[in-house]
Amino acid sequence: MRRPGRAGSATALVLALSLGAAASAHAQFWPDFTDRQKKGRFRVGPIALTPRLELRNAGVDTNVFVTPTSPVEDTAVVLRASSDVFVPIGRRMRLAGTGWIDFNYFASEADQRSTDPGGQGRVEVDAWRLTFLAGGGGFRSRQLYSTDIDERIKRTEQWVNGGVQLRLTSRLRAEAGVESHEYRWNPTPEQDASVKDQLDRDSDVWKGGLRYKLTSLTMLVASAEKIDDTFLVAPPGLATTTSYRYLGGFEFGERAFITGRFVGGLRDIPSDKAGSVVPYTGPVFQGSISAPFLQRLRLNLGYDRDVYYSATGGRLEEVILRNTYTYGRLNASLDIDAPLNLVLRLTGGYENANYLRPFVVPGGAIDRRDQIYLGGASLLRRVSENGLIGLTAVHTRRESNYPGGDYTRWQYGLQGYIYP
Repeated sequence: MRRPGRAGSATALVLALSLGAAASAHAQFWPDFTDRQKKGRFRVGPIALTPRLELRNAGVDTNVFVTPTSPVEDTAVVLRASSDVFVPIGRRMRLAGTGWIDFNYFASEADQRSTDPGGQGRVEVDAWRLTFLAGGGGFRSRQLYSTDIDERIKRTEQWVNGGVQLRLTSRLRAEAGVESHEYRWNPTPEQDASVKDQLDRDSDVWKGGLRYKLTSLTMLVASAEKIDDTFLVAPPGLATTTSYRYLGGFEFGERAFITGRFVGGLRDIPSDKAGSVVPYTGPVFQGSISAPFLQRLRLNLGYDRDVYYSATGGRLEEVILRNTYTYGRLNASLDIDAPLNLVLRLTGGYENANYLRPFVVPGGAIDRRDQIYLGGASLLRRVSENGLIGLTAVHTRRESNYPGGDYTRWQYGLQGYIYP
C-alpha cells in the first residue's frame, strides 16, 4: 500500500476540514462512507468519533464590511469545531452524522459576531440487494455568503431526504431519491430586506443516478436531477421555477494517487418552467481533486460552475423580476513540505459572476459582471501527525462594473488545523 508523503497528510487534513465539514452531504448523492469515517479517531464501544478543530483565522481583517471606500479594519477570530460520528448496528444498519459550530468574533464590530451551529445525519438499512437511506439536517449561519451578498445576514437551511440504492451487479449500482430543502433569510431592520423576498424558497429535488466501479479506486458516476424551487414572494403564477441538472464524471478513492471527484454536465431552466427567472441552458461542473508529486509537493484543484439565484432583482420591460447569475470558481493550492516540520502553502483563486438580467443603475441598466481574484501564502508547522499551525495572509480583490461593487481586503494572522 502506498503511504502518502508528509505534505500529503497535511493536505488531506486541510481538504477534510475545508470540504468535508463545510459542505453538507446533500450536495452529493449520498456519498459512500470513507474508511476514516468508519474507523474514527476514537472509539466508544461501537461508536466511532472523528473530532476536528479548525482555526481559519485569528488576526486582522482590513475590510470587515467589504466596502469600496473607507474600509473598516478589525481584529477577527474565525473558529470551527466539528465531529463525525459513525455507528454500525448489526450487519445491515448504519447511523452516521456530522455536527459543527462556528465562532465568528470581531473585537470592535460587536454586531458582526455570531455563533453558528449545524448538523446532519443519515441512516442506511440493507435488505437483499437494496439499501434504504433517510437523513436530514440544518444549520444557522451569519457569514458572508457569496459574491452576490455583501452583508452578514442570518440565514437558516433545513432539509430531509430519503431514497434507495439497488446493487445491479458487483460493479453497477443504481440509486434514486428525493430531498426537500427549506431556505430562509432573516435580515435585521438595518439590513437589506429584499434579500428575504428574493431568496426565501422551498425546494424539492428528485434525484436518480448510476455508479459503475471501473477499478477498485475509480468510480464512473452519472446523475440526473429535477429541481422545483417555489419562492415565497413572486409575481402571480410565477412562484415555481423548475430546472434540470445532468452530471457525469469520476470519483477517485481515498487511497488513489489522485483523490477527489470531478463531474460535469448541463443545467437547464426551460422557458415554459422558468417562473420568475430568465430561461437558461449552460454547462455545470463540480470538482475537487488532489495529487502528490516530486515526493514533497501536493497540488489541490477545485472548480465549480452553475447558475444561482441573485439577492437583487433585475429589470424586464419596466417590471422587476428575480435575477440569476452564472458563477464559476477556480481555486488552487500547492503544499510544499519543508525542513523543520514546516509546510509552505501557496493559494490562488478566481471567481466570475455574470448576471442574466440587466441591473438597474442611475440613468439606466447594465449587464453586471463581477470578478474576484484571491492570492495568499501560509507557513505552517506540523505539531502532530494531523495538526498544523502557523501564519497566513490572504488578499482578495473584487472588480465589478456595478457601482460600489469593487473592494480589496487583506486577512492575515494565525491559522491552524487539529485532527486528533
